[in-house]
Amino acid sequence: MLEVAGFGSWCCEHGRSLAYVMPGTLVQQFSYRGLDPAGHPLPYGPAASDLPLPVLGDRIAAQVWRLHARTGQRVDIVAES
Repeated sequence: MLEVAGFGSWCCEHGRSLAYVMPGTLVQQFSYRGLDPAGHPLPYGPAASDLPLPVLGDRIAAQVWRLHARTGQRVDIVAES
């Protein structure tokens, strides 16, 4: 599961509460800055969420594909605003 926090948020502690209530589910928080070479979300602050929509879409897609490659399963996206 990819959790997308709303604009003006920060990364990367939000997914822990979802992981707690959904044992056995891999939950990763979306990073508006992208992923590091190992596939971990890069930390960010509120200003990082101010992206053009095409860049935002590309980063969401990249993180969904990375999670799919890691698990071999479909990836659900949970977003909050």
